[in-house]
Amino acid sequence: MGCRLLFLLQPHASSSSSSSSSSSSSSSSPSSSFTSSSSSTSSSSSSSFTSTSSSTPFSTSTLSSSSSSSSSSSHQSNKNTWDKQRRRKKKKKKKKKKKKKKKKKKKKKKKKKKKKKKKKKIKNKRKRKKRSVAAG
Repeated sequence: MGCRLLFLLQPHASSSSSSSSSSSSSSSSPSSSFTSSSSSTSSSSSSSFTSTSSSTPFSTSTLSSSSSSSSSSSHQSNKNTWDKQRRRKKKKKKKKKKKKKKKKKKKKKKKKKKKKKKKKKIKNKRKRKKRSVAAG
C-alpha cells in the first residue's frame, strides 16, 4: 500500500518531497534516503493526498462519466424512439384485433335471431296444416 502511494504521489507532490529528498541526499547511504522519502510521503500523505488526489482522480472520473453518459444518452434517445414506434405498432395491432372480435360477435347475434324467426315460421305452418286436416 505504501509503495502504491509513493508512485501515485511522486509526480504530484514533487514540491513537497523535493525538500525532503535534498536534505536526505546529504546522508551517505541510499537506504536512509529511501526511508526518509517514504517517511516524508507518509507524513505528508495526510495533507497532499487530500489535496492532490481529490483533484486528479475526480476530474478523470468526471471526464469518463461524462463521455459515457453522453454516449449512453444518445443510445437512450434512440431506444426511446424505437420504443415509441414499437408501442404504436402494438397499439395498432391490438385495435385491429379488437375490431375483428367485435364483428364476429355481431355476426353470431344475427345468426341467433335468424334461427328464432325460422322456428316461428315452422310453428305457423304446422298450425295451418292441422286446421286444414280438421276441416277436411
